[in-house]
Amino acid sequence: MVFPQMYNSWSTVETTAAASAYWKAMTTKQSFLLSQGLGAPPPGAPYTVGFNQSRLLLGFPSDKSAASSGYIDPHEIVNDVLSSNKGMVGVMTWSIGWDSTNEWNFGNVMAKYFGLPHSL
Repeated sequence: MVFPQMYNSWSTVETTAAASAYWKAMTTKQSFLLSQGLGAPPPGAPYTVGFNQSRLLLGFPSDKSAASSGYIDPHEIVNDVLSSNKGMVGVMTWSIGWDSTNEWNFGNVMAKYFGLPHSL
């Protein structure tokens, strides 16, 4: 599993459009990996890595206080990232402890989207 954080980065990464584009770019290369393996590329050659969709979960801060930048409302994550990338099987957050300060809003929104029990 790989959990890239979409926060505390440069500002262009910290949008729903960037998150969707990143996920799509990282998961469309999986056929290359499956056929070629992960061996070292020849010197000077570009190194391309792609991930199986079920192994790449994007990370978002659960509350405005959880990261210095990059907070996206969980409803926007559902509407603009998850709904347009049907192969996404989940998300990661930093940190669920911060979510408790916001009445578990992040966890409840994500649980509802993925059909899990919610209302912590």
